[in-house]
Amino acid sequence: MVGFIRQEAEERARELAVEAEEEYNVAKLGAVEAGRRRLRLDYERRAAGLAGQARVDASRRLGETRLRVLGAKQAVLDHVVAEARRELARTAADPGRYVPLLTALVAQGVARLWTPPEDSAASSSSQQQAPFVVRVREADRALAEGCLGPARAAAAQRLGVDVGLVPPARLDDASRSLPPAPDAAAASASREGDDHAERASCLGGCVVLSPDGRIRSTNTLDDRLRVAVEEGLPGLQAALFPSLEDLLGGVDLDAGGLGAPTRAAPTAAPVGGAAGDLI
Repeated sequence: MVGFIRQEAEERARELAVEAEEEYNVAKLGAVEAGRRRLRLDYERRAAGLAGQARVDASRRLGETRLRVLGAKQAVLDHVVAEARRELARTAADPGRYVPLLTALVAQGVARLWTPPEDSAASSSSQQQAPFVVRVREADRALAEGCLGPARAAAAQRLGVDVGLVPPARLDDASRSLPPAPDAAAASASREGDDHAERASCLGGCVVLSPDGRIRSTNTLDDRLRVAVEEGLPGLQAALFPSLEDLLGGVDLDAGGLGAPTRAAPTAAPVGGAAGDLI
């Protein structure tokens, strides 16, 4: 009897031990799985944070790169404009090139301001017509004096009318001359002991005023350069900063790099309108 009871107790003890082992394993697996879930969630959260930070850093670097590229492009454009100004200054200093240009500028200004006379017969005589007023730099007055007659004839030809219908032109008072050339303006500021002063300057050209002085046509080289840059900026940028496709000569990269040309590289378009006629 005692042996039977002992056997039953041992079997029951083994059953309890097995049950306890199973419960322990289940609890251990649950704890391990919960720990794994926590680690996985923490990893995913950290990975998402790192990915977001990487996108922010990439966007910041892209913005900085774009700013540097824009700054470099603007520096190149500024250099081109500065070189154009130097070339215009050299042109204004060479009478052989400047006189025809100044004549054309005066003629264009006169043609812009000219209005058909109400009585052609009464207006055919130049003595009855109030003259246009031409304003130039003081240093250009001698050259401009000789340009007024040819400019009147050129304006008449431009308008397609008899030269007698176009009023003559005269130079404005010397006291109302255009500012001097940049070098002369800087030298004047230096003589006055103010090297840092901003002095007005003019590369050349003219301002033509109507006989009553109410309307003006600004044809200075500075103004013409500004208009040329503004109107020709897209073509200038395409010529200075071609795209990758333009650099490759229009090769179709999707066709293996040796496909037929898709389009030709763009060229700077000429400045249209009145500005393109002279410069």
